[in-house]
Amino acid sequence: MTVRVREITVKSGKAGVEVDRNLSRLVKRMVDQSIPHISRPMQQAIDEVKADAVAKWPTRTGKSKRGFYTTLVVNLHQSELKAVLYNRVPYVFFIRYQLPFEPRRHAWTYLVTAPAKRKTKRLVADIGSDLVKLAGKG
Repeated sequence: MTVRVREITVKSGKAGVEVDRNLSRLVKRMVDQSIPHISRPMQQAIDEVKADAVAKWPTRTGKSKRGFYTTLVVNLHQSELKAVLYNRVPYVFFIRYQLPFEPRRHAWTYLVTAPAKRKTKRLVADIGSDLVKLAGKG
């Protein structure tokens, strides 16, 4: 397989590299096959946060609701794997959300950040116990 770097962009002093989709697929497949006991629960947790946020998301046009997407980010340099929820709409952080008889809050904080933090705590405990079990079998 040939892997090519398609584009290099420089913005605000930070350099970025856009990589061919084949490499992204290859890395995702490698992660899924080598550490499925970590990557699958992470992907499932972030997908649940996304589904809950989209279901409750306040919208006028629907553009910000359609802008959600998730991905697993692999940083080989720092040996880290992150499940990330993005929204393509630049003004998403300014959208407000209000429950009856409560003050208005930023929708991103209330519907994405807070639930993601709660899921992360549970996920770390679950994955940690799974890794201890796997280490005991090895």
